[in-house]
Amino acid sequence: MWLERPPVGKVDRRPLADGGVDDAALRWGDDIPTTKIVKQAPGYNILDNVFIFNGSVFLVTDEKNSLPDMSSMVASVGNGFGKWKIITTSVAHRLLGIMAELFVGSWLTADSHPHNSTLFALWRTYSSLDVGITSTGYTTLPPPRRLIFLITASLPTLTPISGTIG
Repeated sequence: MWLERPPVGKVDRRPLADGGVDDAALRWGDDIPTTKIVKQAPGYNILDNVFIFNGSVFLVTDEKNSLPDMSSMVASVGNGFGKWKIITTSVAHRLLGIMAELFVGSWLTADSHPHNSTLFALWRTYSSLDVGITSTGYTTLPPPRRLIFLITASLPTLTPISGTIG
């Protein structure tokens, strides 16, 4: 017996991520990408160009006022707060070098609260980026590339490619 799934429509034609394994390295030379806040809702932030290196999270900007106060982005309890740093492009260039590895895809950990509202809050924040979202939830937004929830035990430790960090 042959079973077949009918096409779902537009969802089947959207790729889950850009590029492939050959596009994993991002080379910026002297023009390091800066961090931008795309959207913020209580408890959730959508950031573009965030760097994770040696167990710390780096937000790169030469305009410190362009980002929300760190205490509104990261909980001050536990050990996560001290591992987030806002740095300038010149410091970032010395620390991170001229390239980085892109992480394509998403991962998710569950909310530690008994009501487990993580997915609802995430959807509320993410869907706020598309003002034309339909009542059935269809959106033109691509899937998120990476979701980071700081209730996890630890962040991955990254090792730079030999010779690329100055």
